[in-house]
Amino acid sequence: MFAVEHKYKRSTRRPSGSCVRQGTDDIASMSDPATMSTRLVEVMRPGLWSGILATLTSAGLLLAFQQVVDGAVKQGERRREATATRAEALWRCTALPGDRGRRDCLAALSAEASNPAALTRPSE
Repeated sequence: MFAVEHKYKRSTRRPSGSCVRQGTDDIASMSDPATMSTRLVEVMRPGLWSGILATLTSAGLLLAFQQVVDGAVKQGERRREATATRAEALWRCTALPGDRGRRDCLAALSAEASNPAALTRPSE
């Protein structure tokens, strides 16, 4: 319907003295890494590099966030387990017959709670 005019027109004619493929005229320049990287940058669109960098940064941030959340979940599980274990031990102490046994059990339980080394478990 409407003719679209392209910004860059391709020429169907080859200039005289050049090869069929573009960029193969100077084989010596192909072996130079600086020239090759310059050509690569020229070929790539300018917005592509920032897009690649943004994608890699986003992936890294998501991975770090996942690790932080996973650590928080594991810490919460350990805390709930420790609370449940302490509640069970407290219940057993209060269920003991006799005042002396109950007091000794509660004293041992409080001594264990005040010692942080007794509460920590080795990492799995």
